[in-house]
Amino acid sequence: MSYNYWIEKKEFDRKWEIIRKKYEEAGMAEEDIEKMYQYDYERFKADRLYRQRTEFIEPSEYDPREDCSSKLPLEKISDTDDKSEAHSRYWWVEDIEDSRLAAYIKRLSKLELEILTLYAFYGYDQKKIAKMLGVSQQLVSKKIVKTKQTLEILKKVW
Repeated sequence: MSYNYWIEKKEFDRKWEIIRKKYEEAGMAEEDIEKMYQYDYERFKADRLYRQRTEFIEPSEYDPREDCSSKLPLEKISDTDDKSEAHSRYWWVEDIEDSRLAAYIKRLSKLELEILTLYAFYGYDQKKIAKMLGVSQQLVSKKIVKTKQTLEILKKVW
């Protein structure tokens, strides 16, 4: 059912008459009551404009694949693709020339990769990283030491 301004306005006025009486009984000044009414009326009008410009579409009514002019396979497109987020946040990993090193870094857990990014790339200290990630400073320290040790071992092997 669409928005009917006159019905909604009548209901708004009815509620405001009740509120106005309560304010008058409480001893509020008439001009203060009027200011409050004007504020609520402006909100009412803004809500009316919002409702007029938006329309709820039932999920069963609309399937974007039916009337889409694009021939892209929508089943394969995902808004929550972690790879795109990881690519934008950890773009520096893609710039590593040594493919073995890049592959190792890509296999790190999200926490380890974030710690490495903040420590090595952004230059934050362990205490700041711990605060930012909501973990202990000791955990951050252990992850950094582990990563450094592994990189040293890999450096010797390669």
